[in-house]
Amino acid sequence: MFGSVESGSVVYQIDGEPETVLSAGDTFYEPAGARIARFDALESGVTFLGYFLLTAGQQAELEFLDR
Repeated sequence: MFGSVESGSVVYQIDGEPETVLSAGDTFYEPAGARIARFDALESGVTFLGYFLLTAGQQAELEFLDR
């Protein structure tokens, strides 16, 4: 997934990698199969866009994991 922060700021971290603070205008990439350790808003009113790349014939679906 590719994403961009539209407003606000977040702490973003792929498991095993250092934390990054993303602000409005920043982009990020989540590799397929990677565990996202953190995507935490640093303030209220955070908005981001996610772009999910699909292969030919693949159906769009999101899976939410239980904690």
